[in-house]
Amino acid sequence: MEIVPIRPPPKRRSNALEEPIESGEIDVSRRSLIIRSQSQPMPVQMPVPEQLPVGTFVPPIQSAPIPQAPPAKRSTFIVWLVLALIATAASIVVPLMLKPAVTPNAPNLEPIAALIGTAIDGEARAAQIRIDAFASSSMLRAAIATDPQTLADMARDKDLTFPVKDGETLEVFQINGDKRNSMLRVPASAQTIDSVAPGKTLVESRLDGIVIVVGAKVTAPHSDIAGEVALSAALDLTAVKERLAAVVDEGIVMGLSMPVIVVKSTGVKGNVVSIPIPTKVTDAKLSLSAIVRPPQPASSLTAVRIGGFGLAGLFFLLFLVALLRR
Repeated sequence: MEIVPIRPPPKRRSNALEEPIESGEIDVSRRSLIIRSQSQPMPVQMPVPEQLPVGTFVPPIQSAPIPQAPPAKRSTFIVWLVLALIATAASIVVPLMLKPAVTPNAPNLEPIAALIGTAIDGEARAAQIRIDAFASSSMLRAAIATDPQTLADMARDKDLTFPVKDGETLEVFQINGDKRNSMLRVPASAQTIDSVAPGKTLVESRLDGIVIVVGAKVTAPHSDIAGEVALSAALDLTAVKERLAAVVDEGIVMGLSMPVIVVKSTGVKGNVVSIPIPTKVTDAKLSLSAIVRPPQPASSLTAVRIGGFGLAGLFFLLFLVALLRR
């Protein structure tokens, strides 16, 4: 490449601002260079940047304003706290305003006590009818004048059928003068039956519940020897237990040789009430002693209270979150 000087341009008419330059006070080179390549011999003139006159005012460049963040909104943690307090107050006040459902008290136990008396009377009548029919059978009347072994053989050979159900005991006694001897007991492993006057009912208490004992007289034909037959039947209190367990925490039948527990205690404290048990087959003063549960709120009110406290807990959690992010 060859550097060729360029002819200076013709002088322009100077003005007052250019006089210092023309006088030599400010040295400004007016030459420019032309770069000539071997392939392009034509010179190229480089443009001289235009200079601003001395003293020209150039306004400063102002930067764009930095956008400011919008002012933070006022925190809503107070709102969550107020809502939590309102929900808590509603959970306490609303159930109190509504009338709660309460458990039955003493008057409501009277039908259950009457049901126990009805069960005793009904079982006694049914057992008495069965034992009277058995005592009047010709086979038993003939066997009563024999000996225990003969009666046992008749029972084994099915010559004499004993009307005994599960949980019952039947016993045959021979009476000769002032002697009363047991001839046969079915089942043999059962507890002996206490003496009961014919046509009478004995209500006894056992470890497993109430027992009804009835008796009937057996007359032997053409003999002075007589006998008695007794039947012991357990009283079924299943229906009574179901109804009683739904309203009390403990139920006991009192007035017998020992208390009979119908409903076991749950350990809950309550009011102890005693209700008479009406019955016609015994002179014993029977009564139902029960522990009545304290009043309990209805399940719907319990759901309202639980829901209110749950909502209050949610609002309080939101209050804590808003407070921490404040």
